Amino acid sequence: MKRILSYLSPYKSKIAFGLIVKSSATIIELLLPFLLAYVIDKIIPLNDMRRVIWFGVLMLLTALVSFLANIYANRMASRISTDAIKDLRDDSYHKILHFSNESIDEFSIPSLISRMSSDTYHVYRMFNVIQRIGIRAPILLVGSLAMMFIIDFKLALVLIALLPLIIFVIIFVSKYSIPFYDALQTELDNMVRIVREAIAGIKIIKALAKEESEKDKYNQSNRAVSYKEKRAGMIVATLNPSMNLLLNLGFVLILYVGSTRVLSGLSQRGTIVAFLSYFTIILNSF
Repeated sequence: MKRILSYLSPYKSKIAFGLIVKSSATIIELLLPFLLAYVIDKIIPLNDMRRVIWFGVLMLLTALVSFLANIYANRMASRISTDAIKDLRDDSYHKILHFSNESIDEFSIPSLISRMSSDTYHVYRMFNVIQRIGIRAPILLVGSLAMMFIIDFKLALVLIALLPLIIFVIIFVSKYSIPFYDALQTELDNMVRIVREAIAGIKIIKALAKEESEKDKYNQSNRAVSYKEKRAGMIVATLNPSMNLLLNLGFVLILYVGSTRVLSGLSQRGTIVAFLSYFTIILNSF
């Protein structure tokens, strides 16, 4: 992993600038619910339309700046990822050309083909996700939690009570899905090998009337790939519904507890609106 990440080293300055832009845009985005709560609780009761309009324009400009900055940072992340993967593919190709016959037999040609094509694409996606979601999601999560504690500490404890369950779901899915994806990659390499051998020896296969035997071999490998992919997908597919269930449960609890506190005079309406906004941000950050 350290060797792969080293391909991002030539772009350190661009990555740093992109991360600053992305972080700034995300932090600015977190100010919108706070400004909305301030308008609802402090400005509207004064019946001062000029200040309401002024804050509305300020929120609109804030959203626009955040939107444009996110677009710029995402485009920069895409360019950096593309350039880094180009360097990785070039080095991998030149390295394979200098492999000995023993090394090629050890890795197998289908496995090398997979590493030059599908594996490098997955690395590209990883680079892209690290620079985009990998920065944005933690800031949204931590920032939303911090703002919720600043606005109303006691109401924020409702979400804290759900964190152990959320962490358990993430660890459970990660622990049981990774081995299936490792097995899936092995089966994919095997299927590529079968297809390559069939294409290379198509004349011999037809001469010996081995078409049905090759079809059975391919179908068996294809079924194994489908089974491993299905099992891995079934486990990973439980993550989003489980997270949504837990967070929506917290959403309902905040509505109930918040309405009770508003009726008791312990919280204000704008606080509840801001809480629901931050909760929605947390829900979308996963």
